[in-house]
Amino acid sequence: MNTKKKSIAAALIAAIALLGSITAPVQAHITADRLGVDPKPPTDAKKVVQPAKAGKLSFGSDDAAYERAAAQVRDFDALFGTVNPDLRYFIVGVDFRAVTFSRFYSLLVGSDGEYGLFIAREFGKFEPVKAIAFTTALKKNIGEKNDFALYVRGNSALFFLNKQFVDSWDVGEINDFGELNLYAAGSKEQGGEVAYKGFTIKVPNNALPPTANGPTNNNIVVSLYRSGYNQWGRPSGMDDPRQGCQGFDDNRPVWQFQAVMKVTNNTKIPMKRWLPLAIKRDGKIAYGCALAYDRAPVIEPGQSVDITFEYYIEKNDAIASVLVFDLEQGRSNRLQTPAP
Repeated sequence: MNTKKKSIAAALIAAIALLGSITAPVQAHITADRLGVDPKPPTDAKKVVQPAKAGKLSFGSDDAAYERAAAQVRDFDALFGTVNPDLRYFIVGVDFRAVTFSRFYSLLVGSDGEYGLFIAREFGKFEPVKAIAFTTALKKNIGEKNDFALYVRGNSALFFLNKQFVDSWDVGEINDFGELNLYAAGSKEQGGEVAYKGFTIKVPNNALPPTANGPTNNNIVVSLYRSGYNQWGRPSGMDDPRQGCQGFDDNRPVWQFQAVMKVTNNTKIPMKRWLPLAIKRDGKIAYGCALAYDRAPVIEPGQSVDITFEYYIEKNDAIASVLVFDLEQGRSNRLQTPAP
């Protein structure tokens, strides 16, 4: 997995150090009107787009584990509980309005009560929206359950923990439908797993997410001529991205997912820096190789190109969807794909 493909996980791991930087803990207690009255959770989210789910988030010492919500959302209620594992330190949280793998918000909560909302504005740039703080609302004993609630409406995000209001943030900088992921990570020296319960996403009836196959904008449109799976030798680039797809190890079989697609540029400027992406069912980007191209061809305004890509995944995995991402224009529609 190359650096870009690990950008979100690397950013979250880096944030662990930021969460651990507070020397004088402060109890966060932000009021809505500065007169001592806490805001109330909104009650307009009636439509459930992610039914309650339970499971375990297993992570390594240098990676994060994700559970992706079933739909893209902009305004939402994100509700979930976690059970404290027997680990020295870990973080849990949720990222949302993930327009691309390098533009999103992340709420991080450390096992010691430190927390913050972070924003990724571009690749490699990940910083807190405002000062990191500390809450005493977190239950810290092994086996105890914490109930998280994040309410996002327009420019405002409200965070509640164990039914107590904790903090609020302005989230107007990224105000688009995007992916939402529950995640957990450990320290640099220790992996582990965090059990979660009741992972539920609701949206207001007037803020329904787009359908899975519908376009997120009218600027870039991708369609599939055909796609399918074949068993293949493992490309050397899956272990060392510098090797690319020059060699394949038949003794280590993987799935090859080939997609033949049309990409249409409905913008007014040429698409010069774009790439088709395949998203695995865990929300991570699959390792891919273009066929017959050193780089993606320029797509002039109003024009289309056909391109063939191959993506490689482990035998127990699957490609959930494909899309196109352009550095200037953002992403295309997302097309769901069948499992092998």
